[in-house]
This record gives sequence, structure tokens and C-alpha cells, in this order.
Amino acid sequence: MVATDITARGRDVEDISHVINYDMPATADDYTHRIGRTGRAEHSGDAFTLVTPDDRGMFRALENMIGYRLPLHKLDGFDYTAPAVALPIKALPQMQRDYARNRSSRGA
Repeated sequence: MVATDITARGRDVEDISHVINYDMPATADDYTHRIGRTGRAEHSGDAFTLVTPDDRGMFRALENMIGYRLPLHKLDGFDYTAPAVALPIKALPQMQRDYARNRSSRGA
């Protein structure tokens, strides 16, 4: 399941074992709602958040909110100095078709 902050709230989806935040939530409350999806009905799970240097302030605020330091891991071989690349909007329809074709070929 892929969800935005708007659709993530109020949805009760069972058995979510992992939450991957591709962007840092804007507020500590948003973070709590996102990762709380793994803790429904006494279950547990894992939450991962991709963090950039620009996210440092929010990251520290989250640590203060939860009361402990979160582990940080750097990916070996990843170029952290490379500029961000935005895809042109015209590329999105082709990406969606490729994704749908790949899912159907796997029987998903």
C-alpha cells in the first residue's frame, strides 16, 4: 500500500508490518500516524524513514518526542553529494504503464 499523509489518516488496514517514509513527515504528529500503522491490534513492525541533511531539525524533534536516539544508517556506495533529479511529468504515464505491465507479468 502506498499512501499520502491525507489517505494514511483514518484508514484501518490490518497486518502492516513495515512503513517506509520516502520523505520526512512535516510534523511529529504526522510521523506518529504513519508509523502507528505497524502497531495495530498489539502487532509490531518496522518503520524506515529516508532522511536528508535538510531533515536534521525534524529528525531531532522526533527523537525528542519519543525520548531516545534513533539509529542512522548510511548506504554504502550512495553518492550523498549528487544533486536531486526530478523526473519530467511527461515520464510518469510511461512509468505507470511499465509498473502495471511488470505487476501483471508476475501475477500480482
